[in-house]
Amino acid sequence: MATIHVETKKKMVELPIDALHKLAALATSKGISVKKYMESILLDKAYTMKRDQNPSPSNDPYFDDPHNIERIMESARQAQEGKTVELTPELRKKLFGDL
Repeated sequence: MATIHVETKKKMVELPIDALHKLAALATSKGISVKKYMESILLDKAYTMKRDQNPSPSNDPYFDDPHNIERIMESARQAQEGKTVELTPELRKKLFGDL
């Protein structure tokens, strides 16, 4: 039998207590843990969101351009790989002077 490995990452999330109580009640009604219930909600949302759906809450047209999204994704990949340079005040002054 073949084994499929799916890469995962842990992320701490802080929620208001009343929201957690509501989530706990909904999870209990489904017979699953709160953690599993929250994961299912988030995964469902992530997998049903259209690739071309504008992620901006204000529907900013910048995000309608696929090239902008590609650049954001490429920048995120570079940051994860440590291929970034911190723009310190000193470096900014050196690069841009008094602009």
